[in-house]
Amino acid sequence: MYPRFAGDLAGHFVLSTCQALQQRGLEARVLAPHVAGTATRETLEGVPVERFRYLWPESLQRVSYDSGTMANLRQSWSARLGLPFLLAAFWLSAGALARTSDVLHAHWIPAGLIGLTTWRRRPVVVTVWGSDMALLRLPVVGKVARRLLRRAAAVIAVSGAMERELLALGLPAGKVSVVLTAIDAQEPPQRSREELRSALGLPPGRPLALFLGRLSPVKGPDVLVEAIAALHERQPQACFVFAGDGQLRGPLEDAVRARSLQKQVVFAGFVARERVADYLAACDLLVLPSRSEGLPHAVLEAMAFSLPVVASAVGGVPEAVEDGVTGALVPPGDPRALADALDPLLSDAALRARQGAAGRRAFEARAHTWDRVARDLEALYARALSGPVAPARG
Repeated sequence: MYPRFAGDLAGHFVLSTCQALQQRGLEARVLAPHVAGTATRETLEGVPVERFRYLWPESLQRVSYDSGTMANLRQSWSARLGLPFLLAAFWLSAGALARTSDVLHAHWIPAGLIGLTTWRRRPVVVTVWGSDMALLRLPVVGKVARRLLRRAAAVIAVSGAMERELLALGLPAGKVSVVLTAIDAQEPPQRSREELRSALGLPPGRPLALFLGRLSPVKGPDVLVEAIAALHERQPQACFVFAGDGQLRGPLEDAVRARSLQKQVVFAGFVARERVADYLAACDLLVLPSRSEGLPHAVLEAMAFSLPVVASAVGGVPEAVEDGVTGALVPPGDPRALADALDPLLSDAALRARQGAAGRRAFEARAHTWDRVARDLEALYARALSGPVAPARG
């Protein structure tokens, strides 16, 4: 996944990484799957991108984007039929790109496997994200993936928890590095919270909890709906905003209607990147009941905006959120525990303010900036090349 247009949230952190690398004088070019309505070659927000086509007509290209590749494959026969064509086109295009590149940096393990098997031998750096870990745990496919990853020049984990799991799965200690992810710096909107709520169509004068992310099973929005139902009697004034879209949108709306929770739930749909700050500034806390994570950008964005965070204790989330200090941690898939953690924060504005301020201080202390990510990557590329970073070709 990679942004299809300016403001698109799909894989936007890859775009931000490339922009930061360019600021340091490196040349970054992107190879990504094509999708209907996008250009095959363009410069998007300053970064050259080539999108490879893998099926004709383009409306048949349904493997990537939307709800995510794995979700698309689970729910669509046409996506499954298109997968071998995507892999073949990706492999051919990666080989052509490698011919004029010094290092290939792959995001997500499937892209890493493409880079590691291309006929043009180049150092390959692979960033492993939270959704990749389920693949690595599989008995057969995971074993093949782990064996290929050992050939990478470097494997990047986005949290200490992920690093420990990669090492436990047999990757060499000298090959795995932690590069904490970053977020785009956003200035708080100039309008007041109530003005923002009015502009966004959100209810005034009520505690607002924000879910920010894809409406897919891995993010746990269904768990949140169950928790809202459990909280209904205790917190009748609370409102929950689902900012995002995905495969669970319809089932979630049905579940909300079935439980008569329409007055407590707002589905905002797709939110462009430049509007995320408005939702963060309009709400009182973030809730993210994921079943699996690396180090979610939504958590970092909420902390940057001084919001307390209620989230599942999975992946790198406990490294960012301190239970009882900057928010609350709950077991994944447990709506009752989630409801119990949300209850005091929805009731107590002073508690929200204290924990939100502590979260902001913790965020600032860890330097979640793209410049720091680019510096870490530049050092990794230099080691991959066994010498100083080669000058950009152009």
